[in-house]
Amino acid sequence: MAIDKNTANKKAIGYLQAAGIPLDNIELYDSRSAQYSQDSYQWYVRFRRVYDGYPYYFSGILVILNPEDASLIGFGCNLSALKPLSTDVKVDKAAAVECARTYMAEMGYDISVPTFAELLIVQPDDYWEYIGTGDIAEPQDIAQLAWVLRFNAPWDVTEVWVDAENGNVLGGSRSKSMPVKGSISSPFASTAQVECMPQVGRPLAAKIVKGDLCKAVVSQISNLKRTDAAKCNFSARIKVD
Repeated sequence: MAIDKNTANKKAIGYLQAAGIPLDNIELYDSRSAQYSQDSYQWYVRFRRVYDGYPYYFSGILVILNPEDASLIGFGCNLSALKPLSTDVKVDKAAAVECARTYMAEMGYDISVPTFAELLIVQPDDYWEYIGTGDIAEPQDIAQLAWVLRFNAPWDVTEVWVDAENGNVLGGSRSKSMPVKGSISSPFASTAQVECMPQVGRPLAAKIVKGDLCKAVVSQISNLKRTDAAKCNFSARIKVD
């Protein structure tokens, strides 16, 4: 007999508690069964981290369950982001969109009305992809509240992150030209300098932050050895104070 949403959520929370993962400032974000392969389904329970009422972008927990008996299939956790520098919102949505348009216009791209706009806590440069190369910039070890704006041009998915406090462009996805060296004007802050180095040699490597494996969760996965962790659907990225 297939489990229901209430059962899935309770079991997911139970696994997290068994792993000793703190649930303070964590909210249930999504819970649903989805097709995994042609003839199988999995139940995905997603939690996201929040601070001062604002959710983090790319910071949360995913628990994957067997939809028949709620046994644990996989687990992913990324709670390593720092507290944001500020949660003051001095830039509204309309102004943030104008900042993003100005920024993209500097590189010769015209963007229209965003298809998505939400205040989220981001780590600048986390997913900032250079136009034309696909390289990813090194993430900064800070967190900031930003307007995450998503456009359908110049690509199907183009994101620009605008600082909610001062209007500076912080990062995004497929929204940074390379090489470029110049300045971007914001009506809410002094000129923000953008320094980009030309690509030399192989593409920038993505930085991987190692986290301790949660023994209590690993023990729930039958026949899993610690050395086999990289082969299964399990990951943990937790910052320990």
